[in-house]
Amino acid sequence: MLVYTNIEVDMFLFSSFFLLVCGLVSAIFLHIEWVTLAQLGSLVFGCSALSSLLAVIILPWNLYFEAKEIQQEQKISSNKEIQLEEDDLEFTRRLPAKMLALALSLHLADAAASYFLYSVAKVYW
Repeated sequence: MLVYTNIEVDMFLFSSFFLLVCGLVSAIFLHIEWVTLAQLGSLVFGCSALSSLLAVIILPWNLYFEAKEIQQEQKISSNKEIQLEEDDLEFTRRLPAKMLALALSLHLADAAASYFLYSVAKVYW
C-alpha cells in the first residue's frame, strides 16, 4: 500500500493551482487581446510542460527513493533480529526495481512528448 506524503500532495495541489492560474490569465489576456493566439498556445504549452515535470517526473523518482529507504529500514530491522514476514521481504526486494523502471519510462515518455510538442509548435507557430 502506497501512502502519499505531504510533499506529493502539496506538489499535486501546486501543479493544479498553477494550471488553473495559467488558464485564467490566458483567458483574460486573450479576451482583452493582449496576446495573439500563437502566444497563447506557447503559454499553454509552457504551463502544461511545467506541470508535467512536477507530476510525471518528480513523483515517480520520490517513490523510487522511498522504496530504497524502506529496503534499508528492513535491513536494519533484520540486523536487530526483528521478525519480518517473508512476503514483505520479497515485495520490498522487487519494489525499487519496479519504481526505477516506472520513473525511467515516464521520464523518457515525457521527454519524447515534449520534443514532439515542441516540434509541432515550431512548425505551426
